[in-house]
Amino acid sequence: MKFSLTARIALWFARVCLRLVARGGTCVPALDRKYKLRERLDGPWCESPKNLASPTSGSQYERPKISKRLWLHGASLGECKMLLSVARALKADWPSCDGECPEILLTTQKAEALETLRNKAAGVCRVAMSPADLPDTLERFLKEVNPAALVLGENELWPGYVEAMNRHCKKPAVALVSGRVRKLAPGVSLDDLGFVTLQSDGGNWKLLDWTRDVTAPKSSAGEFAAPKDNPLIDVALVSFHKEELAAFGALVSAAASAGKSVVLAPRRLEEAGLFREFLLSQKKIALDWPAVQKGSVTIVNRFGLVPEILRSCGVAVVGGSFVANPGIHDFWEPLREGVKTFVGPFSKGAEEAVSDLVSRGVVARISCAGDVGSDWWNVTLDPAVAQACLQEEREKILNSYERLLKFLLATV
Repeated sequence: MKFSLTARIALWFARVCLRLVARGGTCVPALDRKYKLRERLDGPWCESPKNLASPTSGSQYERPKISKRLWLHGASLGECKMLLSVARALKADWPSCDGECPEILLTTQKAEALETLRNKAAGVCRVAMSPADLPDTLERFLKEVNPAALVLGENELWPGYVEAMNRHCKKPAVALVSGRVRKLAPGVSLDDLGFVTLQSDGGNWKLLDWTRDVTAPKSSAGEFAAPKDNPLIDVALVSFHKEELAAFGALVSAAASAGKSVVLAPRRLEEAGLFREFLLSQKKIALDWPAVQKGSVTIVNRFGLVPEILRSCGVAVVGGSFVANPGIHDFWEPLREGVKTFVGPFSKGAEEAVSDLVSRGVVARISCAGDVGSDWWNVTLDPAVAQACLQEEREKILNSYERLLKFLLATV
């Protein structure tokens, strides 16, 4: 990536501040445990977890001797689950003539998602906290991990990562997949990336498993789930932020008053208490998952339950769409499960895709919290058109994935 002098000075200053704050935070045990600051600064990143290493005598595990690795990096649980599907695909598709697929390391920015990802990645790849974007930390990271290529998910364009990888490798070895980049900051360029595929032309890779039928509960790749006649959950509010409290209140008020069962999956688990307090202030019944009851609201308090919820619900409202930032969350997931899908007035990061789906009658848009009607869930949507849209997305994903595989084979 190329930066102006002003941008370089600002970046240097930001890194100095980050180092001071992070080092100071390691001296506070509660902060260190919560955010895993020491792991971000010093690793280890390739210590052999029990689910991948082979037991030796005693209780110690021997680290495999692997010369090359693939480094995959994402932010939150959603992006990292997408990259985990990339890891599964690469391990399955790596040509035998090129030897075994290199060992894969997946790093995440979210400390609270670490254990969930490690459980899901058992036998597939290693999972660790992402290294801090600091020169000394990245130097230790690259020496320990020795990545031959880096695959970034969506918008995780950390400038230090890209610069460090381009110094470490003999040729551009950084790929961006399922990118949501619309406009880059001044002085920042994608020229130093070896491979780029954006959601607008390469599809949303959160559908990769479903597209390939690797883990999705489908009888064939790309099969469309039929709408549910008698869903266990009437309405699911998925990945809502605290900033969307007004829309949440309007949606819940109408649905619960009509005797609908509602399930809320907050974007951040630490915000669950705020939603609960709001419900109690509105004299609404608030339950804990997995209890579901007509006329009440169930709050999800664990990661990784959205797929299970969507397989049991009839209507879904996608969060991140009732405020301008940070951006809309995964709207393809409920569609592929045959769930009637609603979004709010904003769709940052996926404007073209959402506008197309709305115009084709696949997704319904609620223009603002004040427009929520007493029976907003009764909008008629066309499952056949939704299936056609999913098939189009599937083709884009398959084509862009094949191009990534070719890039990595040439790079490694």
